[in-house]
Amino acid sequence: MSGLTSEGKERIEAVAREHLARGWHTGAQVAVYRDGVREVDLALGAAEGKRMLWFSATKPV
Repeated sequence: MSGLTSEGKERIEAVAREHLARGWHTGAQVAVYRDGVREVDLALGAAEGKRMLWFSATKPV
């Protein structure tokens, strides 16, 4: 069975942290669910007092 591995989860967090470190984002929230089970749940940085445009990146696999 293919799917989200431990290495994949670590990579998701590493990329999110790298984007914050580069200043591309001031905050980020990432959640990945697989078969109804939360696999990744990150809340990094902060963007208090800021407005932002929201998009959904939900894609069926």
